[in-house]
Amino acid sequence: MLVSDCCLEHTVMSEKIAIVTGANKGVGFGIVRCLCKRFDGVVYLTSRDEARGKQAVAVLEKEGFSPRYHQLDVADISSVAKFRDFVEKNHGGIDIIINNAGVAPGTDENTYELSKSVIDINYGSIVNVEELLFPLLRENARVLHISSDCGHLSNVRNKEWIERLSKKDLTRKDINDFVEWYLDSVKKGTFKQSDFADNGTIPSYRVSKVAMSALTIVQQRELEPRGIIVNSMHPGLVSTDMTTGIGFYSIDDAARTPVYLVLEAPPTIKGAYVWHDRTVVDWYDYKANYYFKRNSIFIQLIKNTFSKIHIPLIPSTWLLSNSISPALAFVVKHISETFSANKSTCTTYGMIDRARE
Repeated sequence: MLVSDCCLEHTVMSEKIAIVTGANKGVGFGIVRCLCKRFDGVVYLTSRDEARGKQAVAVLEKEGFSPRYHQLDVADISSVAKFRDFVEKNHGGIDIIINNAGVAPGTDENTYELSKSVIDINYGSIVNVEELLFPLLRENARVLHISSDCGHLSNVRNKEWIERLSKKDLTRKDINDFVEWYLDSVKKGTFKQSDFADNGTIPSYRVSKVAMSALTIVQQRELEPRGIIVNSMHPGLVSTDMTTGIGFYSIDDAARTPVYLVLEAPPTIKGAYVWHDRTVVDWYDYKANYYFKRNSIFIQLIKNTFSKIHIPLIPSTWLLSNSISPALAFVVKHISETFSANKSTCTTYGMIDRARE
């Protein structure tokens, strides 16, 4: 091997590497763009759909950035293994992993098949990444799981599981048993809405995100000796396809806190559940008001819109209804159209979120 070849190989292997999953659009795309601006290293935009991923890279290249692309379906263990082999061969290690890939159920239909699919993607994918990519993490690497307000322990109302998930010696078995308990209840028809906040709405999403947040704590404890930091965060209500365009800030605004956590946050923030405004929230406070509330999204959208535009007030009884009335739906549609036309108004609020690209 020539001396020049040796130098090139050393340079490539010493490059810092950042990986963002589910990044062809939405929050993940915004994170990649922000990392391209601020990270001194190679940024990989990954996605399940190769064509869409390459299109996203092309958009960023036109903006003057140079992200790299690799196909990665984090829910498919063989895809993760293939990516692992590629990274190990070409770079030797990883400095940053941002697990952004995920899905939110578009319905409250609580079938076993739908529930398992949501959990396999949102939680199972994190397990796949841990198993195959974590061994490549370099000393002092940083890992961030993009969660939700559905990931806070206050989403759980079952006393037994609150106590078990709150254990200081929490294990993977505890978390996996929690997931299996929920899936088993759906399969057997014993699911109780009272076991979860907000009358048990979108339970599979809550379970997947609570499991993700709990796993963050376990991972941090195990990786601590290597100086690796693992956190999870709730990015707020972001205007993406998965929120049907409703949101208080853009994907670029939403990317700021994730990038802060992997590049700038002090090492004291570790194994933490972080809010979109960089507040470290006590994940164990199951009596707190951090859980996802479906109606509060619409109520807050309406309240904030009324403060900025003139539309007639509507009866408070509409806002307190457990379902969206036609009149309320009309107002929400008006809000969405208003925010689409005036994106600047979306950047000043940090609200609750329920979906991820």
